Amino acid sequence: MRRFFGMTATSALALTLALSLGAAASATTKHPPIHRKGASGGSAAPIPADARANPFIQGNQSPPLPAGPSGKVDVIASGSLAQLIQPEGPSSLVIPVVVRNNTTKAQSGIQLTAVARNSGELVGTGTSESNLMPLVVKPGQIAIGYVYFESLPPTTSVISYSVTTGNSTLGQVELTVTDSNTSPEAGGFLNLIGQVRNQTKSKIASPGSVFGICFDSTGQPTGTLQTYTDGNSLPPGTVEPFSDQVSGDNTPCVSLLVASNGSTL
Repeated sequence: MRRFFGMTATSALALTLALSLGAAASATTKHPPIHRKGASGGSAAPIPADARANPFIQGNQSPPLPAGPSGKVDVIASGSLAQLIQPEGPSSLVIPVVVRNNTTKAQSGIQLTAVARNSGELVGTGTSESNLMPLVVKPGQIAIGYVYFESLPPTTSVISYSVTTGNSTLGQVELTVTDSNTSPEAGGFLNLIGQVRNQTKSKIASPGSVFGICFDSTGQPTGTLQTYTDGNSLPPGTVEPFSDQVSGDNTPCVSLLVASNGSTL
C-alpha cells in the first residue's frame, strides 16, 4: 500500500493517505486549466448538484466546484502540481480529482487515465487504479478519486485526463459514511475520524475502503485521505469506525468529502 500526505510519502501496512495535485478551470474558481477527454452520454446539461447530493458522499459542506462541460462525464477539478511537487518530496505522485456526470443517464464504474506533457513532450502517464467513488453517479452528481503517477513530472507539465465509464463493479458495493471530521494538531498533523455503515444485506468480506478529498475555500483540491474501517469485515447493518493521523504541512481542509465502498468477494 502507498501512503501520502502533504508533500511527503511513507509506506503504511493497512492505511493509505495521499496528498496531491492539479485543478479545473471555471468562470467562478481560479484553477489552472486542465485538458480533458470526457466520456459522452447525452446532450442535455443537468443542473449541477450539491457535492453531497449522492447519498454515498458525506462531507461538512459542498465546495464551490465548476459545473463542467455539458453532455460528458468529465474531470472538473484536480490538485496542483506546484503545490505538491517539492525538492525533497516523494518520488511518486497522487493527484486528487473530482468528476461530474453531465449526461442524462446514471453512470457507473468511472475510471481515469492521465498523460503529462512538458513543452509538448510526453513525460508521464497515470491511472486511477480502480473505480472512483461512489460507484454509481446520477446526472449532475460527482465522483471523487485520484490519479497515480509512478514518477514525478516537471512542475510545468500539463496534465490531460481521459474518462471511461461502465468498468466492472463486480463484487463492489457502496457503503454509507455516517459521519466524518478532521481536527488539526501541532506540527501540521490532521486527525481524520468517522464511521461507516453497511446498509446492504451482504457481508463485506474485508475492511471497508474509505476515501476523501480536502478542498480549500475556492474549491481547489488540496489533498486526499485514504484509510480503512477498523474491523476485519462488516456484516449487514454493522457500523465500523475509521481513524487516522494524517501528517502534513497545515494543508487547508475547508471542505471535506468522504465516500466508502467494500467487497463482497
